This record gives sequence, C-alpha cells and structure tokens, in this order.
Amino acid sequence: MTIAEQSRQEGEHSASLKIARQLIANGVDRAIVKMSTGLSDDELASLVR
Repeated sequence: MTIAEQSRQEGEHSASLKIARQLIANGVDRAIVKMSTGLSDDELASLVR
C-alpha cells in the first residue's frame, strides 16, 4: 500500500466516523449506522461513550 492509498483510507475512515456521530446524534438506529458506514461494533460503541 502506498502512502497516498493509506492517507486516502484514513480520510475515508475519518469521514465515516464523522457521519456515524451525526447519525447517532440524530437518533438513527445503530444497525443502520453500522450498515451505512461499514464501521465495526467496537468503533460504534466508542462513539456512543
């Protein structure tokens, strides 16, 4: 994996976390957030804390 690819993946992951935070804050069910963002259960749990 090149540095550019790694940077792109990190950016996409960061965007997914931001979107998940917003969805959770607006009352969207966690299963839908997980399916929509591709985040793991552990990542979602860390956002809810």
